[in-house]
Amino acid sequence: MDIFRFIQDLKTHLKLSFDEVDKWFDKDNKTLNFQPSNGGWTVQQILEHIYLTNFYLLILIEKGSRKAMLNYLHLDLNLEIENYRFNQEKFEKVGKYGSFEWIRPEHM
Repeated sequence: MDIFRFIQDLKTHLKLSFDEVDKWFDKDNKTLNFQPSNGGWTVQQILEHIYLTNFYLLILIEKGSRKAMLNYLHLDLNLEIENYRFNQEKFEKVGKYGSFEWIRPEHM
């Protein structure tokens, strides 16, 4: 798959997903704070988790992009992109529950 096409598909998916999440902010307090009988998270807790996850992911993306911008001075970007092969099959596994072990960081 062409990496630029994949990036565009990813942007579209993210926009659609966040549009769905945004709808939940308009719900009433009773709905937002409803505690499921099975001990699951409230909507408010889920929204907070999404916010915090994205906050820390954006920090990592910013650090990575800064590093990439420094490295580009020593690389032929066109050659790098031309020779890049994106493994979509491996990427899709990341979105499947239980597909990889994740150890929660200490601060969480």
